[in-house]
Amino acid sequence: LFMDKQFADFAKKMGDLGVKYAHNEEILIQLQRIYWFTIEFGVVEQNGLKLYGAGIMSSFGESNFVYTDEPEIVPFDLHEVINTSFCNSEIQTKYFLLPSFNELFKAMDEYEKLLSAKHLAIKMD
Repeated sequence: LFMDKQFADFAKKMGDLGVKYAHNEEILIQLQRIYWFTIEFGVVEQNGLKLYGAGIMSSFGESNFVYTDEPEIVPFDLHEVINTSFCNSEIQTKYFLLPSFNELFKAMDEYEKLLSAKHLAIKMD
């Protein structure tokens, strides 16, 4: 996916925001959560559920698990993503389904605007 310019630009924007807000732990946690539920454990609707995250794609167990009735698969919502914690040592129980990659790119633009306006709050678990 990093060969896709839009996806690479998304990842670069996330990195740029990380550098810009390196002093702000709250924003870094939000960025970590966006990264986790997209680049690592992302799923997208493309004629059915498709996996695209590196973490999910590299795990045979998790790749199969996501297609069972057990995990919670919810529509991608930026505010919910930044307020959802995760455990990196267990199979995920919740995934955020993107309707398309365009929505991912739009969400990052929305996030950047919210940061500029300082309208984000985070739940710390």
